Amino acid sequence: MCSPVATDGDRPMEVLSIAEYCKREKISRALLNKEWSQGRGPKSFKRGSRRFITVKAADAYRRQLEREGRP
Repeated sequence: MCSPVATDGDRPMEVLSIAEYCKREKISRALLNKEWSQGRGPKSFKRGSRRFITVKAADAYRRQLEREGRP
């Protein structure tokens, strides 16, 4: 489930919490953290103390993985 907690100009953006992203992509939080520590993974942003990933960034990262031949 996406939540519009951020805006892109005047439009609300659909975002995923980290838990929502991991569930959507069927990966563990540990794997996501490993990707980020290696300079990969979807772009994210913080709102207060929480981290979010836009649906647009999640889709872009998925396309990148598909181009690279990674599952």
